[in-house]
Amino acid sequence: MVPLIYLYETVKDSQQFAIVLPRYSRSLHSYLMDHTNEVTIGKAIQIALDIAQVIAHMHAYELVHRDAKVKNILLDTND
Repeated sequence: MVPLIYLYETVKDSQQFAIVLPRYSRSLHSYLMDHTNEVTIGKAIQIALDIAQVIAHMHAYELVHRDAKVKNILLDTND
C-alpha cells in the first residue's frame, strides 16, 4: 500500500465541506477481515505508519477527518 490521497474536487456550502475522491476497491476493515491470519506485526506497523503519514499530510493543509476509522480508510488493492 502506498499512502496517497487523490483529491478530485472540494465542495463547500454554508453547512458542510466535502471532498470528492476516486472510488477505491475496499476499506481497510474489509482487507483486515479477509487477511486476519496473514497480517504480520511488521505489516500492521507499516499500515499504521502509512495512515499516520496521510493524517500528517492532511493536517499540514489544516484538514481534519472527523470520522477516521478502519471502515473509512480506503484502499486500492489487487488481492
